[in-house]
Amino acid sequence: KDTKFMQKMRNAGEEPVLLDTSMISYSLDQIYTATKNWGYFEAKAWDTIIYKDPNKLHPRRHKAEVIYYVEAGEPYYIRDIRYFIDIFEYKRIIQKDTVNRLINPGDKYNAETLLEERDRIIGNIRDNGYYYVSNDIISFSIDTIRAADYRDSKGHKTLVINILVNFNRIKDPAIKENHAYKFYFNDVTIYPNFNTQADSSQLLTTKYHRSKSDNTNYYIVSTRRDSIPKNAKDKPVRDIRPRILVDNILTKKGEP
Repeated sequence: KDTKFMQKMRNAGEEPVLLDTSMISYSLDQIYTATKNWGYFEAKAWDTIIYKDPNKLHPRRHKAEVIYYVEAGEPYYIRDIRYFIDIFEYKRIIQKDTVNRLINPGDKYNAETLLEERDRIIGNIRDNGYYYVSNDIISFSIDTIRAADYRDSKGHKTLVINILVNFNRIKDPAIKENHAYKFYFNDVTIYPNFNTQADSSQLLTTKYHRSKSDNTNYYIVSTRRDSIPKNAKDKPVRDIRPRILVDNILTKKGEP
């Protein structure tokens, strides 16, 4: 019956989950993936299904319990990190910044940290002016051959991480060309009180320079006072002084 009590009970718990052996196989695959991502490349996993009330004496109590067993084995540690960079523009940037990398020899292997390192490398390349660079240019190759023969001082198995930086995974030549194009800052335009309703006739542009040593042109775009009716309800806020704005903008002409 659709009573208030039954409505409360329906919202209180979870819907019953039917036993699906294909989902158990999928869960095992997920366990294998997780253990490898954490550095346990020789992990084993299996499952057991325990059927409750197998004699069907109580038709409403047919339940099963799924148990997953995992033998993690030995974790792998990083022995060496090697770079293979065939993009000349990026090679110097990456090699110069290895002191800040997130992975180092002696660390326990972790795939998540590896992806974080990829994002860090990409961010560093972008900060050097290569605006269109994407994550696709970086891939990793993990070498575990003869890992048992190359153990560290604590007896851990070790592996080699190869970081590959190339355009092989990018098929579009136009995208490849964009990756090699370096961008520099030019002039800066500032809208202190940006108004989407104003047209060009209502805007006043003033050029401003920070100092003689800075040749950046800072263009301050504001709303013309004489274009605003005296009885207008929504008058623009008084503009911030250009000096305050410019002193807090770090982009300079000619810098990547």
